[in-house]
Amino acid sequence: MKHRILPVVTAALSAWVLSSSAEAQERLPSLRATFEDALVRIEGGYQQLNDSYFNALARQMESESSAGKLENALAIKAEIEAFKGKAVFDKAAFEKRLSPVASLKRLQNTYLAQRNALSRDLEPQRKDVVTKYDKELGNVQLELTKIGQLTAAVTAKTAQEQLRADPRFVTFFNRSGAAPQAIQGKIRFVTKGEMELYLNGKPFSYRNEYEGPNAENRITGETKGSEVFHIGDVLVIRSRSPATYRGIIMAVISDNDALCIPIRVEHLRFLGVEKGASSLTADKVKSTAPGVASQGGNDQYMTPEWDRIKGPAANGNDSQWLRAETANEWHSWGVIFTPEMIVAPNEE
Repeated sequence: MKHRILPVVTAALSAWVLSSSAEAQERLPSLRATFEDALVRIEGGYQQLNDSYFNALARQMESESSAGKLENALAIKAEIEAFKGKAVFDKAAFEKRLSPVASLKRLQNTYLAQRNALSRDLEPQRKDVVTKYDKELGNVQLELTKIGQLTAAVTAKTAQEQLRADPRFVTFFNRSGAAPQAIQGKIRFVTKGEMELYLNGKPFSYRNEYEGPNAENRITGETKGSEVFHIGDVLVIRSRSPATYRGIIMAVISDNDALCIPIRVEHLRFLGVEKGASSLTADKVKSTAPGVASQGGNDQYMTPEWDRIKGPAANGNDSQWLRAETANEWHSWGVIFTPEMIVAPNEE
């Protein structure tokens, strides 16, 4: 269900523009108050979900205790304490806590699914509010400087820097702070054979979630931990496979499912065969032209696996199946992230 918060937020943002005729030195507290009010309205949806989760955990802990299941009750108690201890939701940390206790894991998975759905609705609204506030802080800083109110201008500048460094909003800005040009999240992929991934030369570790037939040859992968992927960063993909259906499909998915980077054939730069990872530098990738790769095949297990883990479909060009070579030799490709590769998911 859609949360009809945006019209209220838009009205609040309009008030910032209308207040521009006020004395510049008096605008900063008003801007801050308006921003915080708009943010509370948006984040109220998350708070309602958190409250529902806490209540469900409490009921389940009582049920497990009444049934004499001490270990189950203690596991739920630990989850309550861990969840309460996080001021900012950390999806990677939450997923690491997924419990072997069936009743708890069911509640955790339900919460994740509901939060992902909520994020797809609310995150674009929150991004609008944050970037509008950032722009107005810059305007106030400039106006205060022009009229000689340097102390107040520094206050505005500090507020803007704190906003851009806030862990809740860091992915809305690139490293220069000019625009949202980064994703904080994970790489998800499906393939057969072996896979190695490197970001700016740093190797990724990943978990394999595949549990079906021929598990020794298949990977339904997600990189461990949460990483920030910036424009200009270099991703290197190394793969080898003796399999007939040897396609690779992958995307970078933000932790809140609000943004993604679908990897497509035209993004790949072929780096060679049997190249060691240490030789695949950013300079090597940047000096190699894209467009040599071709689309690959998949089988009756690979497509359902990708549908299961890929998250929301990209708005525009979605991920493609890429052809990974056979003969059991390591083949390597590079990808350089560009602004147009970062897209929002479809709203359907």
